[in-house]
Amino acid sequence: FCLVMFYIYIPKMKINKKIIIFTYDYPTGNSENTFIQFEISKLLNDFDDIEIIPQKNLKKNRKKIEKKIKVNLGFSKHLNNQNIILNFFLYTIFSTDFYKELNKILFKKNFFLKLKMSIIEITQSEIAYKWIKEYKIKKSKNIIFYSFWSNYLLLTFERLKKEIKGITTISRANGSDLNGYIKNDEYVPYIEKKFFSLDRIFLLSKLQEKLLLKKKLIKKKKTKIAPLGIYKSKKQNYKTSIKSINFLSCNNFIKIKNNLEMIEFVKKVSEQTDKKIKYYIIGEGKEYNKIKLKLNEYKKYFNFKMIKRVKSLPDFILKKNIHFFMNFSTQEGMSFSIMEAMSCGIPVISSNIDANKNLVDNSRGYLLNLKKSKNSYISVSKKILKDFNKRKNYINKKK
Repeated sequence: FCLVMFYIYIPKMKINKKIIIFTYDYPTGNSENTFIQFEISKLLNDFDDIEIIPQKNLKKNRKKIEKKIKVNLGFSKHLNNQNIILNFFLYTIFSTDFYKELNKILFKKNFFLKLKMSIIEITQSEIAYKWIKEYKIKKSKNIIFYSFWSNYLLLTFERLKKEIKGITTISRANGSDLNGYIKNDEYVPYIEKKFFSLDRIFLLSKLQEKLLLKKKLIKKKKTKIAPLGIYKSKKQNYKTSIKSINFLSCNNFIKIKNNLEMIEFVKKVSEQTDKKIKYYIIGEGKEYNKIKLKLNEYKKYFNFKMIKRVKSLPDFILKKNIHFFMNFSTQEGMSFSIMEAMSCGIPVISSNIDANKNLVDNSRGYLLNLKKSKNSYISVSKKILKDFNKRKNYINKKK
């Protein structure tokens, strides 16, 4: 199974423009490596002047990149707690946009969490605005600002577009930045304001485009479906051991990822077989202690290993002879870990949300109904064990 990544279409002849790409931590971290490298490799064909500005500087993980690409770590130094507090009092408490957002979330569920999110986003947008105005905009003509995520930078871009002629602003929406960060709640701070002034928004699927157009957040001519993708892994292991069953999940330890439910599912499988079960769980986050406690509670049912991060998920999958990959997320844009697992020929067990159903179906995986978890867990676990024991069925899933 393979998806081809679409990228920004630009004529083959190089153009006299500068593109500034705002990333989360690339190239100093691991979170964007696989899916951003291909896109940048294409941009190198069209631009002589490319600058990458990560919002986080994770020095220990710095990656080697093309010499002609400039990496600017200056902005990351400004995104600190002290500066956020200072700009909250100097800017946010006087911002009409902040009070409009406050009025929208007042007396609604998850109010305090939403308040925190709205404060941080608009305050960070002010920090970015000041930094860009001071350091980046000297000759504004023919500059493209590209945010790899639809976050607070879109508020910054909106202000810059009003004040400076000659700049182009584009962004990509990758998942929670459009679908929401809170479990069973689609709240995204300042969503009515972020997108409209963009020159182009790159979306993962028609589902995302429908959401934006339904809410009238942007004009259709400014949208482009450009899903992320990866190359098919050259190494695939079809000679798998039948003595044990190895499960894997890889995601943030937050509520919407449903890590605790995945543990329950592995337990349910172990109860229906005498085969040895091993569960590798990769990730970190707020629910780390809860997850560890639950795993220890179930250690008599299966063996497990918690891992904070790996350099390459496909390499890990092949090394550990993984049989099934799990993603029980409630909200997704397009799961990159699912795509990496499938590129290695690993059947995926996933929640039946629309984003996952774009990738997983019954021919190459298993879909779960989390709302009917008890019955769904039993029926899917039976299918998995039946296919795994009948080697032809399992190999067909892998292929």
